[in-house]
Amino acid sequence: MNKKKVMMISSFLMTLIILAFGIPFYLGYGNPLPFMNDEYSIIDNMWLIVIPLVFIFTLIGLKWRKISGIVLIVITTIAQIITLMFEHEVIWVMMIPILLGIIYIFIYLEQQKKLT
Repeated sequence: MNKKKVMMISSFLMTLIILAFGIPFYLGYGNPLPFMNDEYSIIDNMWLIVIPLVFIFTLIGLKWRKISGIVLIVITTIAQIITLMFEHEVIWVMMIPILLGIIYIFIYLEQQKKLT
């Protein structure tokens, strides 16, 4: 198998994993609407905004890999940095969308290489 096909399959599997496990956990968080529960910290509310964006751009990435890869990497990395700065911890499970964004960028670059 060539590396583009392996990356395509792995990105599809990662998309399924993110959506299959992420959406039930997100909806089971309580009230998933940001700033609706006074008990949630600003960091919790930030993640309640970031996670739906991850779901949306994970799906969009199956069609438009470049923009989705960039957005997944940027928003998740920024949220990780803010969490690290204020709560002194890293949300390790959110490294999966960053990895998926990197894979989307690699797939895009491979497609561009074949066009030239």
